[in-house]
Parts: sequence; structure tokens; C-alpha cells
Amino acid sequence: MQKHLLRVLGLSLLAAVGLMAFATAGAQAAEFRILGSAALATGATFGGSQIGTGTLKVPTLNIEIVCQKLSVLEGKILSGPAGTALGKILFEECVVWSIKSGTLELIEKLPCQILDISGGSGKVGHITATANLQVFLHINGKTFILASKDGENRPFAIANYTSGTGCPIPLKQEITGNTVFKLVTGDLTGGGAEAVELEVESNEAIPALFPADVLKYGVNTAFVISKDKLFLTGAHKGCTWGAL
Repeated sequence: MQKHLLRVLGLSLLAAVGLMAFATAGAQAAEFRILGSAALATGATFGGSQIGTGTLKVPTLNIEIVCQKLSVLEGKILSGPAGTALGKILFEECVVWSIKSGTLELIEKLPCQILDISGGSGKVGHITATANLQVFLHINGKTFILASKDGENRPFAIANYTSGTGCPIPLKQEITGNTVFKLVTGDLTGGGAEAVELEVESNEAIPALFPADVLKYGVNTAFVISKDKLFLTGAHKGCTWGAL
């Protein structure tokens, strides 16, 4: 997540291929490939980490939730040919900052103590997110990953804050909707090469390409600003992979 990023996200991928693939205008379903084989990718596991810090930006509230670390607690490719996966992501050392309107400039750290209730740990500064992921090829020839909530009634995550600290924002907000990540390395469209680590990124510009896919912090539009890397684990650790 670039100079700032949040959770998101994190990642879990969607089993309902049709729903995700066509929620995004101008998109078509794509696939995961390991060592050139989509079939081989089915059932493979993956991990991930954050490049730098990451942010969840909520412009209407003039806040950013800035997280120093990200790790994939559970990652599994559900179908290589269908390009679907499921991920459980842990964001750590997360704090809330006020920001200057219309910018990424951090002003001050707010007295909002984040508690992880999504993951059940109750740890301070932690946010656990779970998502379904769908690889898709956009009309512009680039490969993206759509992250959506895991299950009809379960949000990505819940931002929960300790009461009595003077936190000026609502003490409990669900993070829902969809967000989109662009594949930077491992994009196999146009003859691209497989990579040991897939780099993905999200920023404020990418959602503009997909107006039907909006991330929400409560009722407010939110943006993930992040750079992350994903790598295979288990029997495929160290193997190259990509998406098309």
C-alpha cells in the first residue's frame, strides 16, 4: 500500500466466479497459472506481505487508517482456470490519522484505538479482513484482481475503536463493497512473464475505471492505497506464477 495503506485489504478470493467477473464493466474472467498451468494452480496456497505502509483513505471523513504491516494468514486458489481465490488478511500496527482535505498529507494522529474484533483476537492496532478474489482482464488489456466480501452478510472487516478515548469518528464501522488491485508483476497478458512474487497495487485512480465497484467505510466511499506482494507457499513454494 504505497506510502500509506490499509487492510484490505487483504485478500480472499471469490468462489462465485460469475458474480465477480461481471460486476466490473468491460471485464472478462481470467485465470491463475502456476508454471504455465491453470489446472495446476487449483488448490495451491499463497502468502503475502505489504510493501511499505498501507492506507485506507476515507475522504468524506478526512481520515486515513495507516497500517505498518500486512500478512496473509490464509490464502488459497479455489480454481486456477476460473481465476478465483480466498484470502484472510491481517493488518498490524494500524492507527488513524486526520488528513488535509483533497490530499494524502497526514495532519495528526487521532485518539482512536483500533481493536480487532473481525478476527476475534481483540488485539490493539490489528484489523483482520476476509475477501473473495476474482482475476479479470479489463478492456484496456491489463489484468486486475477484484476483492469482494466473503459471504452475503459478512463485511470485509470491521473497524472497531475503544470507547472513552475521545475518538471523533463512529466507534464501529463495517468495511464493505468491492475494491480492485492491478497486477504489476506476473501479468501474463501480451506475453508478460511469470514471477515468484506477484506485485499488486491499488490507489485512488484505479476505482475510477470501475465505477460499479465501490469500497465503503460505513456509508462513506473509501480507497485502499497499497502495494503488496503475493507468493506461493506449501508444495509450490518458490514456483513462478501469474494471471491472465
